[in-house]
Amino acid sequence: MAEIKRQVRAGGLSEAEISELWHSLYLLLPEIGELLKTVKENAGHRFVYPMFVFAAHTGARRSEIIRAFVSGVDFGERPR
Repeated sequence: MAEIKRQVRAGGLSEAEISELWHSLYLLLPEIGELLKTVKENAGHRFVYPMFVFAAHTGARRSEIIRAFVSGVDFGERPR
């Protein structure tokens, strides 16, 4: 996010180029934590926060999350 903001501040980019930068954004772990905190505090439906957590920690797309079954998720020990 900081890199995109730096490039936008530097100027010389078209609106399309700026939009492309934001569409390629990836978040660092602290930024993911802040996003999840914001979603948890503001989600209008109970399913929204778990979907965001799923996506944030797996990279799954919305359609993959919706089609997922509990039986297809390994809730075993975390890797060390």
